[in-house]
Amino acid sequence: MEPMTGEDAIFLHLERPDTPTHTLKVAVLDCARRGSALTLDDLRAQIPPYLGLTPRATQRVGHLPGRPQDLAWVQDEDFDLENHLDQRTAPTADRAGLDAVCAELAMHQLDRNRPLWSITLVHGLDEGRQAVVVRVHHAIADGIAAINLFRAATTEEPGAAPARTTTSAPRSAAATGRLRDLVRAARASRRRTRDFGSRAAIPAGLSPRTVFNTPSGSERLCVSSSLDLADLKLLASSAGVTLNGALHAVIGSAMRAELLARGQRADFPLVATFGVAEDTGPDRLHGNAIATARAYLRADLADPESRLRETARSCLLSVGLRRARGFDLHREGTHHTQRLAPSARAALAHVLPRVTNHITTANVPGPAQRRWLGDVEVVDWISFSLAIAPADVNLTAYSYAGRLSIGLVVTPESMPDPRRFLARVEESLVEHLAAVQGSAVAVA
Repeated sequence: MEPMTGEDAIFLHLERPDTPTHTLKVAVLDCARRGSALTLDDLRAQIPPYLGLTPRATQRVGHLPGRPQDLAWVQDEDFDLENHLDQRTAPTADRAGLDAVCAELAMHQLDRNRPLWSITLVHGLDEGRQAVVVRVHHAIADGIAAINLFRAATTEEPGAAPARTTTSAPRSAAATGRLRDLVRAARASRRRTRDFGSRAAIPAGLSPRTVFNTPSGSERLCVSSSLDLADLKLLASSAGVTLNGALHAVIGSAMRAELLARGQRADFPLVATFGVAEDTGPDRLHGNAIATARAYLRADLADPESRLRETARSCLLSVGLRRARGFDLHREGTHHTQRLAPSARAALAHVLPRVTNHITTANVPGPAQRRWLGDVEVVDWISFSLAIAPADVNLTAYSYAGRLSIGLVVTPESMPDPRRFLARVEESLVEHLAAVQGSAVAVA
């Protein structure tokens, strides 16, 4: 039995019937080298050796003895792989068909009486491809832990065996749970915030509610696409900004276009919330070691180059402030608020006139080259995260093999046509490249 950290437990307390808190990790597979499609029997035979990568694979949610309010990870003595496997055929062979399967899986909560993961083998994709969709609860892993698991389970060359089949992954430092340590962490965070200097470019309060924060129900829509990573890097280097800043500028411009197309005002900065990782090491295969930061997406600026530079500046300063503050307050705070904060969110999400953010994002670096599962090539890697009110728009970007793979999960109330929005993201990248390169030509 292992006590659950507040950073992990809060995702279980956040979960409601209309708010699943599991993520989807999607590997699109090409079995051409293998010569035959994967079957469910193949998965039954191949998965067991990988279960030792993290103890969470065979642990379920339990409670500490004599402390029913405190969650723990306990060994599932009745673990049966069969309970975690199923298969489906996509309704259409294109990306939209795979996205439709993902949307359905996004709405079906995992059984807490079993380890919080499942695998769905998807058939019927273009070019004879298949997909493996892994539903994994956010209480088990954040984005860094998930990509580390992916690397650990795959190889750089076809036919090779993974480098390891068992590990004792390090955990981030645990909260003490003592009130005095919470107070001490709060004081230290305030001091470091003062020492950081000007924070005018970083969101501090609440922002006006937009159509992206419309009261919603339990339905989820999932759509995916990708950007050329070289184009995004060119944009970042040409403007002298970080890759993360360039990505958020592109997203912010797409949100501006979306607001205008829906007859909404776009005269104030939008706010993105994203995670900053405390532990980015390759050996952490489970757990949450991230704290949130917020940045302005300058959708209020008509000039795309100004929009790019100001958004990137806000992102850079926001990450810097998060790292300057440290992670102690987040760790101690989630330990004390893991039950209260989700309850307050559920009660107030649809009624408050102002919100903390308009979109939740993640930008996770992945393998530069395609990976292999034995003799099966992983041609794409997509992640869908959580749509949690009042910010029901969540965009996750993973770099993989020269592409930036994008997984967008929304509620239909917040974004009725998410595929059109991802087209706006692609158009926004082109717009920003043209603006920056045109500026460079003018200077020359």
